[in-house]
Amino acid sequence: MTSHHSHHLPTGHTSLSPLSSGFSGVWSHLFLPQDVSRAGVGALVSEGRALSVYVLTLLSHLSRFDVRTPKSSSSEEELPEDYPVAKNMLHRLAADLTLDPGTAHRLLLISADRRSVRLAPPGTPAPCDGPARFDQLPAVLGAQGFGAGRHCWEVETADAASCRDYSGEDEDDGESRYAVGAAGESVQRKGSVKLSPAGAVWAVEGRGGRLWALTAPEPTLLGGAGPPPRRIRVDLDWERGRVAFYDGLSLDLLFAFQAPGPLGERVFPLFCTHDPRAPLRIVPAEG
Repeated sequence: MTSHHSHHLPTGHTSLSPLSSGFSGVWSHLFLPQDVSRAGVGALVSEGRALSVYVLTLLSHLSRFDVRTPKSSSSEEELPEDYPVAKNMLHRLAADLTLDPGTAHRLLLISADRRSVRLAPPGTPAPCDGPARFDQLPAVLGAQGFGAGRHCWEVETADAASCRDYSGEDEDDGESRYAVGAAGESVQRKGSVKLSPAGAVWAVEGRGGRLWALTAPEPTLLGGAGPPPRRIRVDLDWERGRVAFYDGLSLDLLFAFQAPGPLGERVFPLFCTHDPRAPLRIVPAEG
């Protein structure tokens, strides 16, 4: 039986108080849909729906405003830099992720809590190969896949090694390298993997002290000469066909892949590394 809490919204569109003066100086009111108001927020919370309905409604309204875009942005759809409530929406959408050992390259070592991955030390027994495993790309997918909705996750990337330049031999050039992002369920698991949207991969890589979007035919350099961020947030909007990357600390937009429509298949978090020293680690979203 659904229990109704004492705090309900009146029927009809319910106005929320102005949230910020950052909308180009315009005081604006956001509204919840009528069905949300009639049901009452308390009832929806008990059904597990209120947060997602409210957040997606709020983000939909935010997208209508002409907000200024930070100079470092790679998209015109960046959230306003001086609007903390809007920026924190990504935190509220954070998915609780773990890694899927059944998809991991045989030389990768998954932590006991399934939240970090690194190259296994020499002599570590390797598991048997399987149809879901990557056999050349040193990669692993998240255990949770998404076929609808909006989701985000955050990865600590500091000191992780390159996957795009993987040759099966250790590299130690002192640079922080990694590749993180998302991959469709149809991503190639055996042989060479096309690391671009054409291969059902939407990812960024830090190498050579810089950050690159893995676009085709060539990677796209991001952020000029600045170092790659130590934490990267991946924001997946399945229906809009958008995979965006944010600095996990500042929440500045780094890059966004945009498909012409919904992504069309389940999408999984993707992690690449061959570094035995420092893992790629799924971390709680900050901000």
